[in-house]
Parts: sequence; structure tokens; C-alpha cells
Amino acid sequence: MTSSTTGARRGRRGRLLAATAVVVLLVVVAVILLPRLIEPDRALRAEASAVASTYLHAIEDGDGDAAAALLEPTDETRACPELLTSEVYREVADRPSEATITDVEITSGGTGAVVDFLYEPDPAASSIGTLHLRQDGETWSVTDVSDLVPERIVVSLAGPGDLTYEGACTLPSDEIDTVVAFPGSYDIAYTDPANVGTAEPVTV
Repeated sequence: MTSSTTGARRGRRGRLLAATAVVVLLVVVAVILLPRLIEPDRALRAEASAVASTYLHAIEDGDGDAAAALLEPTDETRACPELLTSEVYREVADRPSEATITDVEITSGGTGAVVDFLYEPDPAASSIGTLHLRQDGETWSVTDVSDLVPERIVVSLAGPGDLTYEGACTLPSDEIDTVVAFPGSYDIAYTDPANVGTAEPVTV
């Protein structure tokens, strides 16, 4: 066997090994990238679903601090912010529970998501809800057009007076329009202007 024949075999073997390595590399790349090419929104849906699930569990557990942290920032001035804290919300009755996500749709070119879910406001009923999420950089937030986000507490008064919400804060009647709270039943006590008497708490 001549040295030229040996060199040719080694050359063919080297080319074969190089070709095999290229094929293996292409297979690995295909395995990683193909699902993303076929279903590019999969990772985004997983992220949005995780945020929505965290928010819904926080509402069920009464963890107002965690739920509030996932809300989209707002410049709106809100009276009685204590109602959005865990300390107060954990004591609130009739919080939504047993939420189950049924669908996640990515919108706005990948910067938004619509998450549908089922939940139980009480043992005898089941409701359909939707969370609208927006992505800013790497962060997803729950927007104020969603279900189960803080809403204004509306109380009708015949005259002036003070309202005390869940024993957490007291406001005069002319400042109650900006009070918002997570879903649930809240005790609100009314005190007349002369402080002669206090009405029994009401649930909203």
C-alpha cells in the first residue's frame, strides 16, 4: 500500500466524518427551531399563561400585593389603597376561586395576549372571564380592561358622612369616587356627620 493510497483513504474518511457532523448539526438545529417556525407563538403563550395563572391564584388566595404587582401601572389617583393589599384582601369574603385557563391568544404582533378562563364566584355558579395582557420588554402586565381587576366601589348616600372600608380606611363622602378594590364582598360602615350613630356594615 502506497502512501498516496493511504492519504486518499484518510481524506475520504475525514470528509465522511465532516459530512456526518454537518448532518448531526442540521438535525439538532431542526429539532430546536422547527417547532418555533411551525408555532412561533408557543413560547409567548406559555409566558402569558404563566402570568395569568399567577394573577388568578393571587386573587383566590387574597394575595393583594402579588396581584397588584402584576397590574399595568396607572397614573390614576386612588383613595384607600389599603384595599389592594394582602393584609386587607385576605379578609375579604367571596373572592373568585377555582380559575381554569381555557385559551390563550397572542395579539398585537406578539406584545399582547387574551387569556380566557373559567372561575367560580360562589359554589353555585360558574363564570367566564378574560384577562388582557400587555408585554413591555420582558414583562407581562394585566390591563385594566380585564375581568377580576380592581373596580370602583359604588355606594349611594343620601347625604354627607364618612365611610369606613373593611376597617382599613375612612373617607368623607366627597372622596369615595376613586375607591377601587379587587372582586369580593366588602364591609362598609357609614358614620353620620354628627357622629351620633353608625349604620350597620353593608356588603358590596
